[in-house]
Amino acid sequence: MLEWIGFAVFIIFALAGVLLSLVGFSGPLLIFLGAVLFNLITWSQAIHFWLLAVLALLAIFGEIVDVFIFFKTKLSAEGWKGLLSGFAIGKSFGLAGVFLGILVGAFFGEWVSNDVRYAWSKVKSLLARKFVSIIIKTLVALLQIWLIISNL
Repeated sequence: MLEWIGFAVFIIFALAGVLLSLVGFSGPLLIFLGAVLFNLITWSQAIHFWLLAVLALLAIFGEIVDVFIFFKTKLSAEGWKGLLSGFAIGKSFGLAGVFLGILVGAFFGEWVSNDVRYAWSKVKSLLARKFVSIIIKTLVALLQIWLIISNL
């Protein structure tokens, strides 16, 4: 009975992790936490310690790649200020607000010191980098799920 409850909790965390990865947030970390909860609920080592370590390293790898890709975006000082302002305003509107706030803030920040085409090119670059980051984090999340299910 506890195995089924633990597995259901893991599946919920895994689905939420994949969905969060698809929108650009920390899904692999959630999948790792789901695996830890599975072990705690079942009072077993069904997911071995070494596999948990690999899952944690994969989650950290996904976050490092996301941060590296994000900070390699070449924005001016005004663009970064606009991006942070857009984040601050957008977070009161949920996930979509954060994402749109960052893009709109970066656009207006770049537009202050440059023309519209230059600002739009910077926002397109930011979108492309975020898309690559989303793909990598989603692949990491799916790899984590595969590793866990193949070892149960």
